[in-house]
Amino acid sequence: MAGLFIISFSYLLLASHAVRGGDGGLAVFMIGSAGLAFTRERWAGNVSAVLLGCGSFLWIDKGVDLISLRIGLGGDWIRLTLIVSALFAVTLFSAAYCFSTAGRERFNRSREQGWFRASIFLLTALLLEITRSRVSFPILLADRFFPGWGRAEIFLLALYASWLGGKMFSPEGAKVMRPRI
Repeated sequence: MAGLFIISFSYLLLASHAVRGGDGGLAVFMIGSAGLAFTRERWAGNVSAVLLGCGSFLWIDKGVDLISLRIGLGGDWIRLTLIVSALFAVTLFSAAYCFSTAGRERFNRSREQGWFRASIFLLTALLLEITRSRVSFPILLADRFFPGWGRAEIFLLALYASWLGGKMFSPEGAKVMRPRI
C-alpha cells in the first residue's frame, strides 16, 4: 500500500507542475496514469516505471533552470536545490519501486503481456506527442476544440491501443477482435 501511495503522490506532483505551467492536458495524462497504478496489471507497472523515470529527470531540468535564475538574481537557491532534489529522489524512487520485488508483487496480473502492452501504450503516446509537437496546426481533435488538451486525448488513445493490443495478444483473441476493429 505504501508503494501505491508513493506512485500516486509522484504522479500528483507531476500533475500539479503541469497545471502550474498551464498544461491541463498533461495533468490529465498524469492523473490518468496514476489511476493505472490501481489496476495491478503488469503493463501498468511498466508504464509507471518509464513515465516516472522520465518525470524524475523533468525535475532536474526544471530545477537547473530555476536555480540558475535564483543565482542570477542573487536570491536564496539552497532551499530550492533541496526541494528539487527531494522531488527528483521521490519520483525516481517511485519508478524504481515498480521494478522492485514489492512492485512486481503489486503489479502481478497478466505478466506475460506486461512489456507487450506497455510498449504499445508508450509507443502510441510517444508517436502522437511527436506528431502533435511537429505539426503547425492542431492535429488532434481535443486540441481543435479545447486548445492545449491534446495530451488528455493522447492518454485515452494510448490506453485504447494497449487494451486492443491485449485483446489481440493471443491468436484466439485476434480472431475475435480483428473483424470488430
